[in-house]
Amino acid sequence: MDTRKHCYHLSVLVTSVLLLGAASVSKATTKTPGSELLSQVQTATVPFIANQGQAAEGVEFYAYTFAGQVAISEGGEIHYTFHGRDAEQAIRAVVNETLVGGKISAVTGEQRTSAEFNHFIYNDPAQWHRKIPTYGRVSLGEVYDGVRLKMRAVDNNVEKFFFVEAASETTTPL
Repeated sequence: MDTRKHCYHLSVLVTSVLLLGAASVSKATTKTPGSELLSQVQTATVPFIANQGQAAEGVEFYAYTFAGQVAISEGGEIHYTFHGRDAEQAIRAVVNETLVGGKISAVTGEQRTSAEFNHFIYNDPAQWHRKIPTYGRVSLGEVYDGVRLKMRAVDNNVEKFFFVEAASETTTPL
């Protein structure tokens, strides 16, 4: 990804995080200038962006966290790209994660946010994508018998929530 595109994505991410964080955090008493904003940014939920042709083929949803990018493919593979600490450093690591023995029937967005993502590539309107929906969570559905998996992105982390049905007799280690 060239520097201009990377900077654009980073600026959209920071703007989204600040707007979403400011809307979701209640007023608190501050003792240090900027501490409220810092607190909001450190606990901000980062939205997952639906892929409507602006990302690589096969990617269903992706999010820009402070640590890098996470992308979820249509088959349920999770791809993490970690960047250096400053804009001049290239990608530091790429990690691909799959569920051993798991099955993915569909990857869907949940908790639609009010934010929309716009993706403009240079001066080619054919490559522009407007009003792309964003979501607070992504569901990978029932990944094992009686076990559903949902994910959300928060500041520099990706959290996975495994929901086990009360009556299920799964032998899959979580």
